[in-house]
Amino acid sequence: MSEKQRGEFLLSAVEVKVGKGKRDFREHRHSRFEIVHFRSGEGVYAVNGHNYSIKPNDVFVFSSNEQHCITEMATELNFVNIQFEPSFFWGSKTESFSDSDIFFNHSSEFNCRLERNNVYTDRIAQTIEKILTEVTEKQAEYKMMARSLLTDIMVVLIREFKYNSNENEKKNSSNIKAVKKAMEYIRLHLTENITLQEIAENSGMSRSRFSTVFKETMGITLWDYICEKRVELVINKLEQHQDKSMLEIALECGFNNTANFNKVFKKQTGGTPKDYKLHKNAFLYT
Repeated sequence: MSEKQRGEFLLSAVEVKVGKGKRDFREHRHSRFEIVHFRSGEGVYAVNGHNYSIKPNDVFVFSSNEQHCITEMATELNFVNIQFEPSFFWGSKTESFSDSDIFFNHSSEFNCRLERNNVYTDRIAQTIEKILTEVTEKQAEYKMMARSLLTDIMVVLIREFKYNSNENEKKNSSNIKAVKKAMEYIRLHLTENITLQEIAENSGMSRSRFSTVFKETMGITLWDYICEKRVELVINKLEQHQDKSMLEIALECGFNNTANFNKVFKKQTGGTPKDYKLHKNAFLYT
């Protein structure tokens, strides 16, 4: 289902089905970049205070930490959800989008629901389906192919949908590099008792300067980012080790007690660990 690197999902591509119904808005956001293709069904997507209708063949795009939540399923929804960490691109030889903030921000002209009846929207929808096939079937060099297909989507978004216009100046490349170093350090030491001081030093900045740069770039605090990654790791391990309890896995993933874990899990996902066990994909990708 996804590429794993030291317990972290760098890329996921899943098919999701959600039954008819309504639910309250929740502040659903995450550091992963997200692209969604609705194969069938109708509903409502709440995004940054605006409601967008959902219809078959719609494509939605969300930059890192952009708030979004499906609040209404007028009929059963069937969609493909692609999520990836910006670092999925950083390991490539071409270093695609390496020192850009493209995954963290988009221009004010960009509409998260791509224009309907547009040949380029159809092209992106078809590419999403190809990525799902690559990630599901895992043929030789599927990661390279998935990265290539995602690159194609990003270029089309820039060229045809004003995703990254001139008004949206790129952040200082040194800041992007510092955040990249921090994200890599966190990935390697996620289950340890890591501190702001050591992360900032590893990134070549003071604590106060780094905190500001990280929040400006990522849209969330460093601690919230660490918590998000630990919750993702818990969910990953739950799928791999179904014989272990939620608490056992939480302790393995850097949480020090049940109360802290439950509080963080609900803040990051909008629900309890029990909610996740009941709903899984529909819980994570809507």
